[in-house]
Amino acid sequence: MTNQEKAIDKVRKLLAMGDENSGASQNEIDQAIAAAERILAQHQLTREDVTQAEDGSWDASKVEYSKRSTYSFGANLTQWQADLGHFICDFLGTVKWYRQTGRYRRVNPNDNASMLALNEAGRTSKANKLTFYGPDEDCEAAADLFTELQHAIATMGQLYHGGWARGSGASYCEGFVNGLERAHQKSQGQLTSGEDKYALVVQEKSLAIRKGADHWLAESQGVKLRQGGSRSCRSNFDSSAFLQGKKHGGEYDVNKPAGTKKLS
Repeated sequence: MTNQEKAIDKVRKLLAMGDENSGASQNEIDQAIAAAERILAQHQLTREDVTQAEDGSWDASKVEYSKRSTYSFGANLTQWQADLGHFICDFLGTVKWYRQTGRYRRVNPNDNASMLALNEAGRTSKANKLTFYGPDEDCEAAADLFTELQHAIATMGQLYHGGWARGSGASYCEGFVNGLERAHQKSQGQLTSGEDKYALVVQEKSLAIRKGADHWLAESQGVKLRQGGSRSCRSNFDSSAFLQGKKHGGEYDVNKPAGTKKLS
């Protein structure tokens, strides 16, 4: 189950506990409802979202798909940047991503006709173009979050180890993303996942969204994806820097950009 599915499951159970006919005391009812409202606010959900997932009234055909792009730092995509893309997809739960190599940077990465962007030396430069696709609001959030986190992680790598693309700096950044992933997995473990009829409904909903996104990308956008290469190993891996980055990543507060919603 995704982050969003587990949150909905937890809210459903809290609201059931908060029902006047649940047999709970008034204090327990108040606490359950308050906890449910906190989770709804945290995940930008409404009670309607919970009801739709529970009764199966959600219609996959109503999802508005889109894609949003951003650029990686540097001409080559590092391992930690690739890991960051995977983390964001897992964090949001409804988006997927792909990359295009050797693309000239443009002022607007989502408009291939926009002006070429110039670097500090006044020259054009190439980079990997990363495109997130899925429900419209979610892929926009994904591109924004990648841009934000890439900048933050590279800045930390530069601060502690003088760089982010190779050596100890790259190891630190890899550890940082690993720390983000571990913290996210831990937070998911704190949400109850029920193997009941409801859990199957929300799981099918999430899978349908991802499947619909792949179909939309191929049929409406004409994009045919192929499998990428395997994970590479670096000879200059710095385990100490990795562990330092892992600690800092685990302490980093990842907040999804405001005004967006996940499964809806």
